[in-house]
Amino acid sequence: MIRSLLLAAGLLAAAGPALAQTAPPAYRSNCQACHQADAKGLPGQFPRLNGRANQIAATPEGRKFLMHAVLFGSSGRIVVDGKTIIGVMPAFGRLSDPDLAQALTYVSRLGGGKAPAAFTAAELKAARADQLSSTAVSASRVRLLEAKQIP
Repeated sequence: MIRSLLLAAGLLAAAGPALAQTAPPAYRSNCQACHQADAKGLPGQFPRLNGRANQIAATPEGRKFLMHAVLFGSSGRIVVDGKTIIGVMPAFGRLSDPDLAQALTYVSRLGGGKAPAAFTAAELKAARADQLSSTAVSASRVRLLEAKQIP
């Protein structure tokens, strides 16, 4: 009996981190097709979020950029892991603030390192009020990259 309980406890402990990293429905339905289930993207086609979004979300400017990117989209040329990607990130402003907050929290906690604070619906609501074009979001990415505020 004790052995069975220890085995069950061990299985639950091992499953805990995996369960904590289950992608929320908004990610699975809207992001996974391009960025993949593990958020590792497709080199040269869709950027990796796993291990990058946490670095971007580590600063207030980076957090705002991530929110703007999902709300308003982005386009142009970026280099990720030494591979150039020329593409378009569609705007997902049609999704609710809580859904976007869950998706951003999920990707920003992948890949190890210090996990940033969870994104909140209130943050998304405030970022939504900025009403940016995808071109403006892309330009902000360039400025943040040049200032070494994002990877």
